[in-house]
Amino acid sequence: ATMTVVRDGRMVLNRASGTTIDGAAASSDSPMVVASVSKLLTALMIARLDEAGSIDVDAPMPWSDIVPTHPGWVDVTVRELLVHTSGMPVVRRAWFDGGISCADFLPTLLDRPPTNTRGRWTYSIGNYCALGLLVEHMTGLPLDAAARSLLFDPIGSTGIHLTTDGQLPTDIAYGLG
Repeated sequence: ATMTVVRDGRMVLNRASGTTIDGAAASSDSPMVVASVSKLLTALMIARLDEAGSIDVDAPMPWSDIVPTHPGWVDVTVRELLVHTSGMPVVRRAWFDGGISCADFLPTLLDRPPTNTRGRWTYSIGNYCALGLLVEHMTGLPLDAAARSLLFDPIGSTGIHLTTDGQLPTDIAYGLG
């Protein structure tokens, strides 16, 4: 765990406890998993690509360039994926356990038309799985490298990273479940 308190732009408390994967003492700069916060990073990458004119969030998702789908997905927009109104099936089991990638998993959700929840907010990790693949397609980079290019480098951040291929030795360990 880490805690940093800033008042009036000045750090007044900075503490950490625990160890990193390589056994070193954790510091307030030690990366740790933030789980669904990564969806915010993916949404910000989409916003950056939209702002640059590389994509249009109100246009249909370019599925045929990314992953095979049922024809019923042809008019689902990037914005619908962003706001969980695409009709993406809900998956209750954890599938990000290192055993399968978005590119491998997503086709199993898209082999039939959107569900009858299309147009209503219904949380599904598949939406952001698809958006991550869109970022990779549009940038030509793996998602972690795209995040570095679009988000972290412009603000001069050197400690933040996406964990797409497992944790780094300097990360604070976590257990699934």
